[in-house]
Amino acid sequence: MFAAFIKKSILFFVFAGAISSVALTAEILQVDSLKVLGEQVKDLASDTLVVFDVDEVLFTDQDAVLRPIGDSLKAQIFNERYASSQSKNERELVTYILSLPLKMAKRKLVEENVPTIISNLQSRGIKVIALTSCPTRPFGVIENFEDWRLTHINQFGIDFSLAFPSKKRFVLKNMTSHYAPSPVYNKGVIFAEGFSKADVLKVFLNKMKCKPSKIIFIDDMYSNLQQMESMLLDHKIVFQGYHYIKVQKDSENDLDEKIARFQFEYLFKNKKWLSDKEVAEKIYQ
Repeated sequence: MFAAFIKKSILFFVFAGAISSVALTAEILQVDSLKVLGEQVKDLASDTLVVFDVDEVLFTDQDAVLRPIGDSLKAQIFNERYASSQSKNERELVTYILSLPLKMAKRKLVEENVPTIISNLQSRGIKVIALTSCPTRPFGVIENFEDWRLTHINQFGIDFSLAFPSKKRFVLKNMTSHYAPSPVYNKGVIFAEGFSKADVLKVFLNKMKCKPSKIIFIDDMYSNLQQMESMLLDHKIVFQGYHYIKVQKDSENDLDEKIARFQFEYLFKNKKWLSDKEVAEKIYQ
């Protein structure tokens, strides 16, 4: 998703039809549907913790260039724009304009039934949280990424705050980095920009004095799952990881460079984002 790409920019200026699963290790499965998680809800112990990544797992951008498939092209366009900037003010204007799709572009659920799966887990007393690499620092038009991200989650009818309903927002101050602010917990969502998700979850659980019997972690980045598996093995917590590839699989043939470049050219001229459909109607009809 575009937010994941923006984070990088800030840092360095079940089965058969419905699901295809491939065992990667005994604890990590590659899946293109979360039906497998929905099917095991009734069998999970109430002290299970379910952890969702957000971008490309819960929802994704409707427009192809704003998804991970467009990262290389976005980087090229961004670099071209920054390279042509002659002053600090011009670079700040480029940053502002490039941030506009974060507010203007539309998002969609990756799978329509995910809010129901989460609600079913919660109705059984199972704690469900989100763990995202979304930044918390400002970028262009986005002054507060926490509110921005929580708004998206809420708009799809998902409420992660039910996991720890009495817990207010807090910062994991003992985790520090030269490259990113300390991780933040806010309404059931952990913001972990610049840190290993496994390390952040470990510190979070220690702070909460919470030791689940099992942790289920869903992420589109396999390296995050590997790190989580290793951390939980050390802590003797049963782990089930799902490497979720639906967005990657569904987006394979979606990117049209002509449409993407038109979108950014139009954005710089008019400070307005056009969808893939709107651009296709302009240039292909």
